[in-house]
Amino acid sequence: MTRLERYALRPQSLWWFTFLLSIVIAGWTGSTRAQPVADRHQAGHSHGAHSHGKAEMELTIQGSAIRGLFRTPMDSLLGFEHAPKTDAQKKAVSDLRERLKNPAAWFVPTADAQCVVRSHEASSTLFSGAVKGAHSDLEYRFSFECAVPNALKGLEILALRDFRRLSEVRVQLVTDRGQRLVKMHKKSLDLAF
Repeated sequence: MTRLERYALRPQSLWWFTFLLSIVIAGWTGSTRAQPVADRHQAGHSHGAHSHGKAEMELTIQGSAIRGLFRTPMDSLLGFEHAPKTDAQKKAVSDLRERLKNPAAWFVPTADAQCVVRSHEASSTLFSGAVKGAHSDLEYRFSFECAVPNALKGLEILALRDFRRLSEVRVQLVTDRGQRLVKMHKKSLDLAF
């Protein structure tokens, strides 16, 4: 074994490999720290085209935890994106805000996994009254904790069923088995892990 080979096998010499790997990963994720996909998005950050009838979801399954970020134009949920003007529009916004208080009204994990809601947060310029221009999006962060994580086999996406203007959800799924992109449609509400 050469001197270079002996040096390369020492544990203290692997720091440079770890350092370079972290730089590469940070470059791919656009971040300087490793973090789950669902935590990477920050308010105000551009997430792609504003496309009515479509939503994007980042979903991370890690151990017993499910964490997600669901984004869609408000038009896909309400039929409008401007500040509510009529009583019917004001009621629609109020009903939506009420529904956002319960992630289980949007997403249902496998019943046998015994998952409970841990957190949720919804934000939109439409809620804050700061609508500028013609577009307003919803950003909805949620998390579940599952008592029986081995029984977790999937997630039913009720938003596709309940909002007639929403026709597609593109899910970026990250699990311990890898990462994949899944397009969900009204005829396929069940996302299998």
